[in-house]
Amino acid sequence: MFTSSHQNVHLSTPPEKNSNPDTNQSCLEILIVDDNRNNLHVLSLILQRSGYSVRKALSGEMAIKSTQMDPPDLILLDICMPQMSGYEVCQILKNDPQTAEIPIIFISALGEPSDKVKGLEMGSVDYICKPFNANEVLARVKAHLRTRISSRYLKEYALKLQQEVHAASQELSEVSTCLEQKIVENLEFREKYQNLVTHDPSTGALNRLGFLEKIKNSIEKRESITLVLMQYDHLSIIQETGYQINSEQDLLLRERNGLECSASYREEDPLLSQIKTSIQESFELLGEESIAYLGCGQFGLLLPGNGMKEIHRSHLRNFLVQFTKKSICLNQNNISLKWNIGIAFSNATYLSKPDQLLWDAELAMSVNQDGSRINIFTPEIKHQISLNLQIEKDLRVALQSNHLSVFYQPILSLSKKKIVALEALLRWNHTKLGFISPAQFIPIAEKSDLIIELDRWVFKAVCQQFHDLQEAYLQGDNYHHQDLSININFSTRQFEQDDLLSYIDKVMEQYNIQGHHLKVEIIESNLLEQNLRCKQNIAGLKERGIQLSLDDFGTGYSTFSYLQSVPFDSLKIDKSFIQRIDTDRNIVETIIKLCRSYGISVVAEGIEKATQLEELTHLSCDFGQGYFLSHPLSQAEVKALLTRHLATLS
Repeated sequence: MFTSSHQNVHLSTPPEKNSNPDTNQSCLEILIVDDNRNNLHVLSLILQRSGYSVRKALSGEMAIKSTQMDPPDLILLDICMPQMSGYEVCQILKNDPQTAEIPIIFISALGEPSDKVKGLEMGSVDYICKPFNANEVLARVKAHLRTRISSRYLKEYALKLQQEVHAASQELSEVSTCLEQKIVENLEFREKYQNLVTHDPSTGALNRLGFLEKIKNSIEKRESITLVLMQYDHLSIIQETGYQINSEQDLLLRERNGLECSASYREEDPLLSQIKTSIQESFELLGEESIAYLGCGQFGLLLPGNGMKEIHRSHLRNFLVQFTKKSICLNQNNISLKWNIGIAFSNATYLSKPDQLLWDAELAMSVNQDGSRINIFTPEIKHQISLNLQIEKDLRVALQSNHLSVFYQPILSLSKKKIVALEALLRWNHTKLGFISPAQFIPIAEKSDLIIELDRWVFKAVCQQFHDLQEAYLQGDNYHHQDLSININFSTRQFEQDDLLSYIDKVMEQYNIQGHHLKVEIIESNLLEQNLRCKQNIAGLKERGIQLSLDDFGTGYSTFSYLQSVPFDSLKIDKSFIQRIDTDRNIVETIIKLCRSYGISVVAEGIEKATQLEELTHLSCDFGQGYFLSHPLSQAEVKALLTRHLATLS
């Protein structure tokens, strides 16, 4: 405030403490949209315990009405909801000028890169995958609320300042000297505030907003650049060491109230600071660069030159490989970080959409080609992701319309030459693409909840078809087949479901199936992911008389400790050992002997030659399956096989 001889004039100053009524965390309001009440409850508890005010909506329609009536500060939005998807809700809100600037974070079980790209293109500011981690949710929410609040206060203050300066310039020309000083002070404040909007307080590096601006400026100047995204597994560090990134609540509250944030309020995180320093020191040899921290363990680098020459690309890749081998000292412990790295090179196609360069680098970072954690973006990556997205979409349609089928491959007793079991195998004959191998569509389904639906569809279809076989072929004089069982493959995700046992009970009761006729196969590599719920479900299967089989033994960690901790009835030797039985005979023999000492039967997979069958018989292997014995059969072919009593080999 300053005074002239004519009148008193008041110009607004940067907001001081208590000048804004929102002085506590509960004034930050978040709307959670999810059709799952459990998800709403868990997210509400997480956010409320951190001091946020929470509103909830069970559908897209409720979310839109609630937002239009009383706009929240941020929206956590599920994608897969009945009647109106999260994508539709986002599009409606972004098309409404009154709600367009509300930050939306998608939180969904759809974890494919293409889903994240679609969400960003729809206008969301971020994407969180289910199952979510509470620390990750809070970190992302805090970061985007900070940006939202900063932008809002900067706009409001700039508008108010402009109006008052205009009025003052007309009425108080005699105090121009004082006015100029005031403008200088406010410009300095604006510069400090702008730095807060574009930089990450915990590292001092550019944040996502500032990094995108840097990319856009470089591309608009037609500069050749290389964008490198590097993300370490920050959640594993939290789990292994208990280390937590410094809280930014004090900083967020001060920003919310428009207070100037001095360095003392920007506590730098020791781990992030060390990583940033390590990156700066390592990349100094590559020339001047821009570095950004994008949150959740993700750093961005903007390097000069587009690296079009292969020799440069090879040099950069080798340089990055060496960088990933470096360790970080945290609390007197050396920690080796697990990095995923994506690289994208600028070209003329990015001139009209520079943001796409960052998205393409994220796509490259998200894929795992040939086991490599360092990948360069190519159009083929985007094509493959689009193809996988289409396959997943078509697979959902096929599942709902029953356009899938189950084939059965016989498992024979090698001593009695008798069929003792049938392994159920899912098959999909696409209406346009023809037969699609399970090796292609099963991994896609495993990245979403679709694998749970597929497993249950197969289980129900098998029980229904086996019921028909029992009634027609497995009664009375058909003694050869009365002990026939069906092997069914379950994913690890299935064992994590709370309702697995109740679903199995319901289907078995519906089709009058006894537990001893069923055997569930578990892939060896999935045993590493066991949790309490998995162990409880495995125990529940055994209580129901359902047998367990360890599948693909030899492709994972190949340890016999599983045979002591999990009550397996049988073990299936992976076909790779059977195909090399002439050189791996001792390995196969050792597996058979050890399993026999545990009282576990052995099944040899992938028998394709008579010599393999002879060798396995000589080694006293219990059972076998493979194309030499029988190819997978349709339901009609199984019926014909049982009708002709082809229970033995000629």
